[in-house]
Amino acid sequence: MAFIYHILTEKPWERFLSKGFYRPDSLIKEGFIHFSFVHQVENSANKYYSDTESIIILKVSERLVKDALKLEANKEGEIFPHLYRSLGVEEVEDIILLKKSLESMYSFVEK
Repeated sequence: MAFIYHILTEKPWERFLSKGFYRPDSLIKEGFIHFSFVHQVENSANKYYSDTESIIILKVSERLVKDALKLEANKEGEIFPHLYRSLGVEEVEDIILLKKSLESMYSFVEK
């Protein structure tokens, strides 16, 4: 089974839990929720969350969101998964809390 991963911080996570669905600003502004494949998580975390001490990573089965999932290239040509609808709490298979290492970088290895 293939998985995709979404990175968020504590406040959006709390809103997600209280509402039961996740509708971040990117969905409103760009029309989709940004996801990463497992090999992209670490780079995305360090690139976009370098000023955050800890992040939450949502692990989602591609099978559960295939109805609105598109694989699209970014400006550099790298392919990323994008979800073109809200994400339901029930679609999250695992939640991973990630803290920065001593080198002030995120390190992610999926088990």
